[in-house]
Amino acid sequence: NYKGFYLQDELGFLDNSLRLTLAGRYTILKAGNVYSGSSTNEKFTPRIGLSYSIDKNTSAYFVRDESFTENYGSDFNKNSFDPQTGTNLELGFKRDWMNGKWNSTIAAYQITLNNVLTADPEHAQFSRQNGKQKVKGVEVDIRGEIFKNFDVVANYAFTEGTTTKDTNPDLVGNQVPGSSRHILNTWLNYKVDNGLLNGVGVSLGYQFQAKRAPWSISTANTATLPDYFRLDGG
Repeated sequence: NYKGFYLQDELGFLDNSLRLTLAGRYTILKAGNVYSGSSTNEKFTPRIGLSYSIDKNTSAYFVRDESFTENYGSDFNKNSFDPQTGTNLELGFKRDWMNGKWNSTIAAYQITLNNVLTADPEHAQFSRQNGKQKVKGVEVDIRGEIFKNFDVVANYAFTEGTTTKDTNPDLVGNQVPGSSRHILNTWLNYKVDNGLLNGVGVSLGYQFQAKRAPWSISTANTATLPDYFRLDGG
């Protein structure tokens, strides 16, 4: 289980056009397994954010933060794994259009992960915690009102996840297992605001994923899973 506390403070400069956010989380992670008993890990993860209002409709931001999450299971020697740690860097822009009826966000990021579980080459069905991954990409979100009571939400994510360290050298440079290079979502929503159907909403959306990596940490298979298209309604 997780315990801890979180602190945050925001400072404004240049008539609050420039804002600095300083934050940090202190986490105590208690885990255990039936072999070696309980274990406790502690870590302080800082977070710094900087945002600037270019004009009343446009802003830019930068964020650097860290992660600290549990690695489940145990190794061949029946010892619990150390937590997985990571560092995230993100730079983005936000803008409102048409008096706020439309808004858009574009962001670029890079995440570095340490203590990633990898296959144990000496003991089948067991893992080690010496892997590393680097994930970087670009995300674009657009939301807006097409006409009264009819709006759209669309987003696209390009993700390049790469294994940078592994017990199997053949896996270094491969796409991160389970990741998709391209993801595209769109939702259309309409809500009735009068008459007998007042309050009734109808939604239609889809998701498309392309260049998907298989869920495997033990083979050097570089093949991709088939692309897929899914349609949803409500």
